[in-house]
Amino acid sequence: SDDLLEEAKQQPFALRYILIHDLFHTLLGFDTSYAGELGVQGFITGQNYSRALHLTGPLVQLITMLIRPLQARAISRNFRQGKALGQQAHCVLTFPFEQNWARPIQAIRKELNLPQVSHSLSSQPAVPSLKTVGWKGEASA
Repeated sequence: SDDLLEEAKQQPFALRYILIHDLFHTLLGFDTSYAGELGVQGFITGQNYSRALHLTGPLVQLITMLIRPLQARAISRNFRQGKALGQQAHCVLTFPFEQNWARPIQAIRKELNLPQVSHSLSSQPAVPSLKTVGWKGEASA
């Protein structure tokens, strides 16, 4: 739509983040639980995409812990881990994923200075770990 095109012109990094958000989960090993989402939130805070994230991060953590108190420890842990990963990694937002689909994910992680992931980093295995997922997304035996 015209509105989306105008928004993309004004805030290209915000649009880029929306487009590749799910890749953050895959690269980092955070599942899609609330705790996993806060891991990704911590990562983008550590990447310093916006100064506002440093202010809103603690508030988002608190609200999420109130919504999901049983995940409170995992939420806090994942945010800290995500932030540390974001600080050590190269800028993921500008990486040309579209030209690198054929490359192994391990090679992309290495290039981005991210650790290899063999398990989910969240409180509950909401999705199979990268180690157990086959090429077409089916869990292997």
